[in-house]
Amino acid sequence: MSYQTAAEITKYAYHISPSECRSVIIRWKCLLLRIPGFSPIICFSLLHLFIFLERCCATFFLKTYENAPKRYGYAAVALLLTIFGLWVFYIFYDEDLFRYNPYCGATSATSAPRILNTYYIMLALDAGCTIGDFWLLWLSKKRMNLRNAFATSRHLRTMPEYYQLSQSYQLRENKVTTALVFPFVTAHSLVFFTYLILTTTFRLTIGNGTTPVIYTTSVEGAHVVRFSFIFL
Repeated sequence: MSYQTAAEITKYAYHISPSECRSVIIRWKCLLLRIPGFSPIICFSLLHLFIFLERCCATFFLKTYENAPKRYGYAAVALLLTIFGLWVFYIFYDEDLFRYNPYCGATSATSAPRILNTYYIMLALDAGCTIGDFWLLWLSKKRMNLRNAFATSRHLRTMPEYYQLSQSYQLRENKVTTALVFPFVTAHSLVFFTYLILTTTFRLTIGNGTTPVIYTTSVEGAHVVRFSFIFL
């Protein structure tokens, strides 16, 4: 929505201005519209990491996990938002906020390398957490098979203390959570990878020797791909 608002403001300025020189927007207003567009990129990847860590705690530190208070969840949300805020500050901290631009774009000469590095980091984070999800799913299935075999054997009658209902519950939770999260993170990673290919291609090829209108339109088209995973 923030990207759509920025586009509509730009079109409105072009239509009401008597000349193109007057259809400009100050940098801080542009960033106010553009920065919210980074929230799904950064926060979705961090949320994937937090879910993976939560499942790891439930798997390897069962007693601590079950006795953890709810405020840990609130603290995790606060930490996620804090990381997002600091990351955005790192990307745009040296921007000239009072410079006028002919077009409302998030990327500038100073922020472009940091934005691209952010995309690479988030893609690597998603890929690593996806591999970790597979590992947790494999480990949970292995433990569940062993536990089911133990529960149906004669050893359960002689050693009942080795069977814990809470552990069986968490093993099933790992299986269900991974099954729910995996389609989302797979779509996120694939769309992210597609976006990186498109935006890199457009910036390296179309950006050389073409008009600003064609270049800007191409880059904005790549931005649309970046958000398409929300509707998948």
